Amino acid sequence: MARTVVALYDDKSNAQRAVQELLDSGFDREGISVLTRRMKEGHNMPTGNEAIEGAGIGAAIGLVFGGLDGLLVGLGALTVPGIGPIVAAGPLIAALTGAGVGAGVGAIVGALANLGVTEEEARVYAEGVRRGGTLVLAQTSDQMVTQAANIMDRHNPADMEQRATEWRSGGWTGLEADGQPPERKGEEVQTPVVGRDVRHPTS
Repeated sequence: MARTVVALYDDKSNAQRAVQELLDSGFDREGISVLTRRMKEGHNMPTGNEAIEGAGIGAAIGLVFGGLDGLLVGLGALTVPGIGPIVAAGPLIAALTGAGVGAGVGAIVGALANLGVTEEEARVYAEGVRRGGTLVLAQTSDQMVTQAANIMDRHNPADMEQRATEWRSGGWTGLEADGQPPERKGEEVQTPVVGRDVRHPTS
């Protein structure tokens, strides 16, 4: 059974290093997703149909993901209401497109839910992306899930429980998405999720 490991990074370069180490360690690039809205100063992201149809998308991906743009699959650029232009790669871009970007932040929540993240966790990660973080998600086997979590941990991911507590103390409720997230595809998601702090997952 596939397992999902998720982490959020404040520093995009840390996210890039985590992805690169995953790739160097033999993780399937088709199971690695990255999502970010952070851009380098002075550069504009292609938006709307321009991004979806690919005009300028290579430059946008290169600016955000650096040398990873040739290593990841399913690259795409979209504009999400309430967040703005984003760049994504891997299975997450297909899930996000399927969730419907018109749902705003809820589109990210729905996309993560369709990849096996609980709705509560998905809302926290979506808020982290909205606030400028870079999300890394890896889908892997039971045998490699601990290794994936350890790799992500080595690159200084955010403590999401602490972040959620801080945001809620500032008035965030987790329900600020533009509309409710789309329903998950199918009756039940069959992909267990492993948080970055999990070391010994059970079967």
